[in-house]
Amino acid sequence: MDSQDRTALMEQWYRQYAPLLFHYARQFVDYHAAEEVVQETFRIAWEAIQQREVQYPKTWLRKIAENIIRNRLRQQDRRKDLLRSEERSVGKEC
Repeated sequence: MDSQDRTALMEQWYRQYAPLLFHYARQFVDYHAAEEVVQETFRIAWEAIQQREVQYPKTWLRKIAENIIRNRLRQQDRRKDLLRSEERSVGKEC
């Protein structure tokens, strides 16, 4: 697939699936994070589409978005755990 075809395909998918991906992401993250999830989904898709043909783009894009959301939520949990452990250690010092 040449660059022009890939660009046209991604534009078509963006128009068709970005709203769906945004609403899916909003079930798990806030508005701005959902926008970032959609952007990241299409960035990853842009890179991956060079190497593979996608038979079911809606399912594939949603799976990419799902993985991005899971990673974000894991990072948030890690940050919360880190803050809790820092609070405990500061509390012991006082």
